[in-house]
Amino acid sequence: MINALGIGVAIVGFVLLKVFGENTLRSMILRHVQNEESAEVLVRITLYTLYTLFALVLLSSLGVSVQSLLMTGGLVTLAISFAAQTIVSNGISGLFLMIERPVKIGDYVEVKNANVRGTVVSISLFSTALRLDNGELARIPNSTFFSDIIVNKSKALARRIEIDITVDYNDVNKAIEVLRRYAERDPEILAEPRPEIFVLNYADYGVTLRMNVWVVRQKWYEVFKRIKGNILEELNKASISLPYPTYIIINSDQKQQPTS
Repeated sequence: MINALGIGVAIVGFVLLKVFGENTLRSMILRHVQNEESAEVLVRITLYTLYTLFALVLLSSLGVSVQSLLMTGGLVTLAISFAAQTIVSNGISGLFLMIERPVKIGDYVEVKNANVRGTVVSISLFSTALRLDNGELARIPNSTFFSDIIVNKSKALARRIEIDITVDYNDVNKAIEVLRRYAERDPEILAEPRPEIFVLNYADYGVTLRMNVWVVRQKWYEVFKRIKGNILEELNKASISLPYPTYIIINSDQKQQPTS
C-alpha cells in the first residue's frame, strides 16, 4: 500500500539535504573538528546516513518490504565488519578524539605505553601523526592513541626539570648550598613553585642529590639543554668533585705467588 505522506516526507528530506544539508553540516562539524579532512569525512558519513534513512522511508511508503532489505544488509554489514575490525576501531576512536579533543595540532604530547613523544601535526579519522624530537614522523593508529595514556605537556604553564647529582659524602651540605644559590641566580628558573634540593639516595661512592626546578613551558627545552653544564661549572668552582665508582678486577686464573 502506497503511503503518500511518507513519500512526501522522503522527497522533502532529499531536497532539503541537497540544498541546505551539506553546507549546514560542514559549518557545524568544523566548529568541533579542526582538521578539514576529518571534518569532510564526518560530513559525508552523516549525509549518507540521512540519505539512507530517507531512502528507507521512501521504499517503505512505496510498499517495498524494508525488513527484508535490512536483514540482507545486516548480513552484509556483519561480514564487512569482521573483515575491517581494525579500520572500524580506528575510525570510532578518531571520532571520540575529535569530540573530546584532548589534544590539538601543535601540542607537544607523550604517549606513555607507546614510549613516543612529539608535536601533533595532524589528526585524521583513522590516525594521529606526531613529529618526534629527532624530526621523524610517527603515525599512530587512533585506536592505540585513544586507549593509551596521553600526557599533553602543552597544557601546563610551567614544567619541571629533574636533575640528579652524586657528590662525595663530605660535600653534601656544601653542594646543596651551591645548587640553591645557582637556582636563585638563574633568570629562567621560577621562584614559584620553589626549587627543591634534597638527598635522594645513598650510593657506595657518594650521595645522590635531586634538584627540582620549574621553568615556563616555552623555555623548558632550552633550559634543559644547558642547566647540567652550568651546574657542573658551579660545582667545579666550589672545588666539589663528582665521585665515580671504582672497581678492582681479580683474575681468578692467576696463580698465587708463594710468600717467603
